[in-house]
Amino acid sequence: WSRSLQWACQDLLSEEPVAPCPSLGSRNCKMDIETDECMELGHGVHVGAPMPETEDERLRVLKMINILDSEPEADFDRITEIASMCFRKPIALVSLLDEDRQWFKSRVGMPRKETSRDVAFCGHAILQDGPFIVEDATKDDRFKFSPLVQLDPKIRFYCGIPLEVEHNAQRHKVGTLCVIDDKPDKMESHEIRLMQSLAKHVSKLLQRRYQIQNSPYSSVTLQSVQSQMNSFSSSSGPESFNSDRQSPFRQYQQEVLQQQEQYTSQKFQQHQQQQQHQHQHQQ
Repeated sequence: WSRSLQWACQDLLSEEPVAPCPSLGSRNCKMDIETDECMELGHGVHVGAPMPETEDERLRVLKMINILDSEPEADFDRITEIASMCFRKPIALVSLLDEDRQWFKSRVGMPRKETSRDVAFCGHAILQDGPFIVEDATKDDRFKFSPLVQLDPKIRFYCGIPLEVEHNAQRHKVGTLCVIDDKPDKMESHEIRLMQSLAKHVSKLLQRRYQIQNSPYSSVTLQSVQSQMNSFSSSSGPESFNSDRQSPFRQYQQEVLQQQEQYTSQKFQQHQQQQQHQHQHQQ
């Protein structure tokens, strides 16, 4: 009996510590006491990307765009569809990073609308000035233990181009245009150039939205248009709501849009003049 107890104690002492896996927390795994890493094949600790130095200002600009949790838009969806088809990748995303998540303004092949920021490849991409490419995530120490690599969508290849919005003469990276594959791959130079062109178009869409949202007419415009529409509807019943009666409202709406375009054009011209002046001063 004593020998059986001795063997049982030896077996108990020889067992590796068991704890929730830091990578796939839903199951118990054998842990290394010294490194606090999972000892089972394919499991380990995933560490998210560091924060940009200008994170507070970047988040402020992102909120000024007023785009998070908005409805899908054809202009953005068209670009992700083109990216997915051109590069033959099952997943293409317009991804925007707020404080604790990455939210997808447009998505092809991705069922989720968002993921946690600490697992986002996009978090690393916005730290770059150019394209951020991971050819095989399973061989990259930054990502090999990520749930997005270990579990669905089982990311292997990633290419992301930062999306920039200008505010106070500084450009802030608010997210990325990216393509993803579940197989390792590479990007040729001409493919990277095409990806950058698509990302530049997305950045222009975001910049235009930023300008409209922050023009002096934005909030006043919406309130005035709604007020005009309500007063017009109340003064005339549905039976009299015809094309002739709509013309004053349509005319007002067109005037407002023209004001917005003029304001945006003036701001752009001022920015161009400032850049030219700085360039001349440097010369």
